[in-house]
Amino acid sequence: MKDYIKEVEKLMQIPEGYCKACGKCCEIATARGSITYKELLKVANGETNESEAVINSANDFLSTFMPFNSIDEARNVNSDFVDMILKSTKKNEHEITFFHCRYLNKDKKCQIYEDRPDFCRFYPAVDKRTFFFKGCGLEKIIKENIKKVDDIIDYLEQKAKNNGQQI
Repeated sequence: MKDYIKEVEKLMQIPEGYCKACGKCCEIATARGSITYKELLKVANGETNESEAVINSANDFLSTFMPFNSIDEARNVNSDFVDMILKSTKKNEHEITFFHCRYLNKDKKCQIYEDRPDFCRFYPAVDKRTFFFKGCGLEKIIKENIKKVDDIIDYLEQKAKNNGQQI
């Protein structure tokens, strides 16, 4: 069992060497669950039942990302991403706020890279719900890793159903 745990832990890490440092994930983003700015403020202010870790993450996000003034402003940055988020979440334009990093310079480089928040360091999340930008170097490997984790979980669940016998 320890081998499976170690393998899953390894697969859940962000693979090194695949990020193209294009800055797309910083020039336009959505907050956790593609929520609105007002909803995010409620989370950050502790007005929801979220854990302290989620509250801290919301505050980190808000200290780094600023909302676009309009959906049109977000579309001017990356209309494909806006459309992908709206389609996949089945939300309308008024149910999601799009954000941009206040520390991204004109060359799409981070001005605070060495001191960036943890959520930047660990982005993108190795999670089925993660949205990837067109051409993201991490998309294929992360999706492959998620599939491998799912396969391990399926195998262990099947094994447990068979009272631990080999499948």
